[in-house]
Amino acid sequence: MYDIASTIVDSIRSIETSSGNIANIYTNGYKSKKLEFLIDSNGPADSHQYNVNSKGSAINTSNSNDVYIAEGFFQYEKDGEKYNASSLSMWVDENGFLRSQNQGYVLSSSDERIFIGPDGFSIEEGASIYSNGELIDSPKVIDQTGRLIDAPQINKGFVEGSNVNQLSEIQIILNNSKKINTITSGLSRYDNMMAILNDHVGKI
Repeated sequence: MYDIASTIVDSIRSIETSSGNIANIYTNGYKSKKLEFLIDSNGPADSHQYNVNSKGSAINTSNSNDVYIAEGFFQYEKDGEKYNASSLSMWVDENGFLRSQNQGYVLSSSDERIFIGPDGFSIEEGASIYSNGELIDSPKVIDQTGRLIDAPQINKGFVEGSNVNQLSEIQIILNNSKKINTITSGLSRYDNMMAILNDHVGKI
């Protein structure tokens, strides 16, 4: 009975995960979640949720402060930690520093926060950042190994969409719903059979 209950719980978790992915299909930059089921010979199976890190497609925003890179990643700093992003929606905070859409500081190739000042900025070829016609800096761009990319090819006016595969997520929901229905139907038939047997035994 424990194995049956564990299977139902795992299926429910899978349905909840896929439902969450579908709910975020139009959330820019969202990474779909997957469940990995860990088998322990000494105890019950457990599940671990992880992000699918494939890139989402480029979404046209027509905002000149948005940049998307198909090959490589920008880097930003938030709460003392460095993070990678396939796109940035940049703006200048009250202290003159360049920020990204998630409040992180956009980093330069020298790992410094990029200071713009009060005069605004524009993004030119290769993600070079200008203010009043003067080159200020460029965002740090790295490959998958963490090495700097010197001349990145960026798409201005685009951001990264989610990487959710809607058809795949729907299939996961349907498969697990069918599994739960099969198990619960089998349990219902078993309960009915036991009730009939108990009734007959009681009459003997």
